[in-house]
Amino acid sequence: MALIMDRDRDSLHVLPLSIIPLESQLFEKMRMIKNVHLDSVVELFDGKDTGSGQIRVEAMRAAYESIPQTDMAKLDKLSRLRSYDVYSLRILLRKQGINVDEGELRLSDGKQRELTQHMRSFTRPLVGYIYGDERAAEEGADIISMFSQPDIKQARKKLVALAGSLEIPLELVPKFLEDYGDIFLSISYYRQAYGGIGPVMRDFRSSVEEIKSNRLLQQDRNVVDACSRVESVFSDMAMSMRQKIKVFEFGSKNMWVDINGAKFRKFRDLVENSQTMLGGSLCAMSLKMDAWKETFPDPQFGGPMKRAEFIVNDMQQGLEKFQKPRVRSIGPRVRGPKAPDADQDSTRVWSGGA
Repeated sequence: MALIMDRDRDSLHVLPLSIIPLESQLFEKMRMIKNVHLDSVVELFDGKDTGSGQIRVEAMRAAYESIPQTDMAKLDKLSRLRSYDVYSLRILLRKQGINVDEGELRLSDGKQRELTQHMRSFTRPLVGYIYGDERAAEEGADIISMFSQPDIKQARKKLVALAGSLEIPLELVPKFLEDYGDIFLSISYYRQAYGGIGPVMRDFRSSVEEIKSNRLLQQDRNVVDACSRVESVFSDMAMSMRQKIKVFEFGSKNMWVDINGAKFRKFRDLVENSQTMLGGSLCAMSLKMDAWKETFPDPQFGGPMKRAEFIVNDMQQGLEKFQKPRVRSIGPRVRGPKAPDADQDSTRVWSGGA
């Protein structure tokens, strides 16, 4: 396995190119990352003193003439993916015909342990079914190990019954349990990522309301409408994720009512078919909200003018890739004249082009 930092392995927007089968050795220490505009770029280097050196995929050929065409074709495919989380990559790389060692597409051990608490609400029915309600209620129980390395002796009778319900040989039950755990690990991963965005999202929405009620900004409907549209896109993404998670919660409980193989496969397909949507939305939201928090770390930092400017110039860029709803750019980055009798920081206004 390639030597990859845990934060890269667990990221929504970072793809270590060392895991991709590329002919050129040039890429072994490079990463493909998403920037705040949701564009994929190749990161040549990244350091505390040097910063991040980035180059667009289409510019790689001119900068490095020795790169094989097959590598360029793969880089182009990778740049079009909406998320680089391991669960989305499993599906998307397979669709693109890029074969990667499945062992590389797993969360770090640290992240898996961190997500155990998030998994409990989903996995409690199965743990209770196999090990009993007391074990299911244990706060310190190692859920990951229970599924990847089940205690056959302790729960043999239940496991035999489970194998019968699933219509699989007993020796395949550990594989089923591992797949089951992995499915809910992915749900917990997305749920945790969404939970981290929530507080910043609330600040963003509050700022949009201030922008919409600002008298000076109300004179430029293009700006106000653009801010409203961006907020609407994020709201729709958030609503879709909440709905998906509720469906998963219901499905995980319902699955254990007369469990059978067909029921599990249907539920597994439901989750896997949602992973690229969840990953793409969360990648976009996390990048945008991280940029918002970095630019406006405090609710009192930056007035409505500065915040509207940032939404128009940075937040809306790239959201047109999300088809529903569609975001229309309001034109080039142009700043209009200052309003009279106002301080410099709060008077940056601009006109939305046609």
